[in-house]
Amino acid sequence: VPGVYELGWYLFCVAMLTFSYLKASFVGPGHASENWKPLKKDNESKLQYCKRCKGFKPPRAHHCSVCNKCVFKMDHHCPWVNNCVGHHNHKAFFLFLLYVLIACSHSIVLLAPYTTRGAWYVFPRMNRYPVSLVMRLYQMLMAMILALALVISIGCLFFQQSVAIFGNITGIEQWIRKKAEARDRDEKFIYPYDLGYMRNWKMVMGANPLVWFFPVEWPSSTEASDGVKYPIKEGCGEYDLTIEQLTQKSLKQKRSFVAVVVKSFNSGMCGSYLCLPAICWNHGCSTAYKCPDCEESRLSVTPGDVVKVTRVRSHWLYARKLPKVLKSDDDGSDSIVTANSKLEDPKGEGEGWAERG
Repeated sequence: VPGVYELGWYLFCVAMLTFSYLKASFVGPGHASENWKPLKKDNESKLQYCKRCKGFKPPRAHHCSVCNKCVFKMDHHCPWVNNCVGHHNHKAFFLFLLYVLIACSHSIVLLAPYTTRGAWYVFPRMNRYPVSLVMRLYQMLMAMILALALVISIGCLFFQQSVAIFGNITGIEQWIRKKAEARDRDEKFIYPYDLGYMRNWKMVMGANPLVWFFPVEWPSSTEASDGVKYPIKEGCGEYDLTIEQLTQKSLKQKRSFVAVVVKSFNSGMCGSYLCLPAICWNHGCSTAYKCPDCEESRLSVTPGDVVKVTRVRSHWLYARKLPKVLKSDDDGSDSIVTANSKLEDPKGEGEGWAERG
């Protein structure tokens, strides 16, 4: 293939991935307004209430602790784009991953023949060749290794996003569906947004094939959805998934328990790039290995704090710190007790993951 075509294709991929990245980062996923509520008051009982946004969460929306907003059709918070991936930027994020894979694979194909041949003949006899030639081979070899590492790592994320698009399901909804199918119930749980592979694809990429692989949107290219109301499978209800979430939350509250902290944990160590080494040094490498997702909040605790635990993992637990109040004893002295565990105060005393100890 003539070099001008190779260069043109590579520059096209770089332009597409750059534009897709900028759109995913700056356009954003779309957010529910503060104090949002459904048009019909009867539907409020079918939705989750967000204390931070002081409003109800639309179907498929979740509160992001990093953005501090309720995100439409939230998949995850991505530190690469410094934004959440959701309703309005899912396509751009997917195309960003796709063109990174294509560009890196193209680089590997171009570099591999010359690099391997040079390494075979030049490196064993480096003293016979100019230093500039040897250094150039080293640079090509390192570029190929980095491109291969990106292909492997981005490829895994690209596969996850492909599954999400063809199933019309986000990463959070996959976890909700998994728990819904695992628990005992009278009727089989049916995920309401799975409309078939092709229709699911068009929901994100657009109905017009001409715009599938370009980070642009035409007014008529996608099925009508404002981030609040989505087409659903026949026989399912608009609030089936949110009702299931409320049921799971209720069951989680019933399984929760109150505990007293015996070992301190400082959430400040989780706010830097040295997070995992710091946790490994202070709490052990097994705790660092089992560390929850980076975008989830952490809770600082000290010995004597009282917490309400709702989730337990190996080496970690998710808890909310219960506020303490003074109570006068019969002998006239004051003792510290915990307030009502329901925590009517929306701000509470803080919640997040802490080391289990």
